[in-house]
Amino acid sequence: MEKNYNTSDKTASEVCDSFTKGLFDNTVDESSPVEFTPLFYAAHTVHASYILPILQDYGADIDLPLSHLAEPAIAYVAKRSRFKTALALLQAGSNPLWKDIQGKNLLHICCKVDDAGADEHALYRLVEQLLAGGVDATEQDHTGFTPLHYAVSKQHGNNSSFIKLLIKAGANWEDRNGDRETAFALLCRAAYISPDALYMLNYFLLLWAVDVDQVEATGTTCLYSALEDTLGGHSPCSLSVALTLLDHGVDTGDLFERFLRRDGSGLICAILTVFGSTDHYSLEQMKNLIFEALESGNQGFERRVLRSCPRKFAEDFFHWYDDHFRAQRDTLREWRDSRESVRVLMADLALQLWG
Repeated sequence: MEKNYNTSDKTASEVCDSFTKGLFDNTVDESSPVEFTPLFYAAHTVHASYILPILQDYGADIDLPLSHLAEPAIAYVAKRSRFKTALALLQAGSNPLWKDIQGKNLLHICCKVDDAGADEHALYRLVEQLLAGGVDATEQDHTGFTPLHYAVSKQHGNNSSFIKLLIKAGANWEDRNGDRETAFALLCRAAYISPDALYMLNYFLLLWAVDVDQVEATGTTCLYSALEDTLGGHSPCSLSVALTLLDHGVDTGDLFERFLRRDGSGLICAILTVFGSTDHYSLEQMKNLIFEALESGNQGFERRVLRSCPRKFAEDFFHWYDDHFRAQRDTLREWRDSRESVRVLMADLALQLWG
């Protein structure tokens, strides 16, 4: 049977048996693909807290780089989501301030790996003890990413407890990486395709006063990017991201104007209208938009204008429209039905997301 090197199959007794064979220090297991030491195997056992100090007393170096990898055991196991093993090594004296050649510290590594299915409690304690050991939660690696940037960029896992530790330690949602992207913008983007990230987005907005109007590296807001992605039909959850931001008071700015004349933007314009994007429009402005739409010959444009009328003068507007263009239908009722259907859709999406 092929030996599994991803998790050690050595028991505490086997590790201790190394003493009788003269493997007292940093002797490597040459049968493994990466030349592991007895200390590395010991860190994976349930008795690690007892065995590791013994091995260290016999000269084992807990920070010895593993073979050609040029990284200590704690970095090796953390990259593979073995947080309980990493915690055992840290508690036994591993250097918490180690960094790789790209400037990634152990917090970067822990936050970057996929933690779906991993031991959440061990990850929380590991991050907690790394912070207590002096690891900087705001430090940037060679790409400008902080641990928070990595933590919120993941598509899987909704373990948010350790992210709270990063925020309390000074990490900021508005910190920008080397591409000028904020951690908040990365979380929004992750939520386009990840229900877990979408859940975290809503949770963090409830928990902290995050600036939802912050501008992305592209010069646009997170709301605009989510709506643009929705219009393109690229991602399954981008509309839900937009609704989440709108629910938390994001400024719609001139987004209604940006999308109004674009084909396929009916739902987007209707949602923006529900959230007040046209409330500042005057009756004359709405009439002018109708004339523009008719002149363009774009019936979709005309429908979007009709459905986006502000409530404050809806009756006057639709009576004018029906009289002026001799409409053979009840456009006021159509407007009311349209607004109600959008509200029902939004309620259904909220129910799907938050139960």
